Amino acid sequence: MKITDDPDAVTDSAQPIVCPFCPLHCDDVRINDPPDCSILRNKMGHWKSLPLVARIGREAVTIKKAQQDAVIRIANGKPVTLVTRGATLGQAKSMVRSGFEIAVQTSLSLAATANALIRCGTSTATLADVKQHADHVIILGDINQTIPRLLEKLGTASPIHCIDPPNAATVAELAASIRQGNVLAEQKYVAFLLGDLGVDANETSHAIELLHQTVLWMNRPGHDFIRRAVLVALDPLASLRCVHAWTYGNDLQIAEDSRGNATTIRVGTTIHGDFPAHIHVGDADPGPNLAEIFLPASTAGIHHVDAVIRGDGTVTLPLGTTARNSEPIEMGEPIETGLPSIAEWIETLSKARNTLPI
Repeated sequence: MKITDDPDAVTDSAQPIVCPFCPLHCDDVRINDPPDCSILRNKMGHWKSLPLVARIGREAVTIKKAQQDAVIRIANGKPVTLVTRGATLGQAKSMVRSGFEIAVQTSLSLAATANALIRCGTSTATLADVKQHADHVIILGDINQTIPRLLEKLGTASPIHCIDPPNAATVAELAASIRQGNVLAEQKYVAFLLGDLGVDANETSHAIELLHQTVLWMNRPGHDFIRRAVLVALDPLASLRCVHAWTYGNDLQIAEDSRGNATTIRVGTTIHGDFPAHIHVGDADPGPNLAEIFLPASTAGIHHVDAVIRGDGTVTLPLGTTARNSEPIEMGEPIETGLPSIAEWIETLSKARNTLPI
């Protein structure tokens, strides 16, 4: 591969792309004329700083040297755990094929939603269905940090209300009012959109469980009119959850700081408060306090083609291409970074783990 000095090379075409950077995956993003999105601004600053540099400890090194040290690290006899907050379909397939244990970092709200779904099921919908058919939308929790353009995408076709503060008490109050017929009694299609409740694990679990039960209760037979209620949570782990379920038939485990028992490989984004990993692959270098070894990687949808399942778990979208009249249109020549993709890094480390004597 060649390395280009032009970070805007992908913008030769004015065609919009599917944004790879949040679970909403907006399909109208033009890199040379980006929308007002805090996540996109942050990520653009990252990839425009190319070329990224591999690191061991506090020292910048060649990619080959970093790869050699990473291989030595995973051949130390300890189990290997892959930790991530999200994945494309290509990355998810590589993770599942790797043979590494997979653990995920997610918000308390999304973890509680996954658990409630297993216990009692739910009724959900696509965002397009909500936009076109819902006559009332209720947003619970913070969406500004994780899904900045959600309200813009929903438009103003139906009333949108935010529950504040979004905690167990306000959810319980809302559920009681719904069951008593004091609110939403005449609406035929109510959509609850879940953000980050921002409360402790026990309170979040109770609130989400009650919300699921309320949605199911609203869908029960016996109303004077046909009624539908749905709960939609946009999960950046949707692609990985689907591939993992197809392969193993169960859900993902939550990541914990297990550095004493396993070699940890973190993939993608880190946030403040993360526990340190031994190896970090892709996105921005989190620094030596959060990773001993940094392996830079190209970005799906910007540097190479991939695909992703949108956070509502129902729609598969192309990354790095767009569609017009159902015909795929290539986005010109992707930026050639000379860097492996995250999927390629996972496969390289997996092969090394399986072939080296441990």
